[in-house]
Amino acid sequence: MSALIGGGDGAALGRTFFTESQFSYEDNTSKLGFSVLNWHLARWGYVRKDGKNPTPTILDTGFRLTPRTEFLRYLAGNAHSGGKRGRWEG
Repeated sequence: MSALIGGGDGAALGRTFFTESQFSYEDNTSKLGFSVLNWHLARWGYVRKDGKNPTPTILDTGFRLTPRTEFLRYLAGNAHSGGKRGRWEG
């Protein structure tokens, strides 16, 4: 039997994914889950990931801050394009 030791959830709009929360029951497991999620998102054609607050971990993985006006302009033009439909499984 396996046990869930880390994960997270979020929402998608077009080819943008918004992280809502992450959790872990063991050290660094939320980071592992975050990495695996980003790998899947890239394979599924997602081009933007909103990590909300810029933590050192997020910045160390290559995230960059986007000015709000640029982000909103991107969302307005891409809200209905791409994304993964159906069940999200690896």
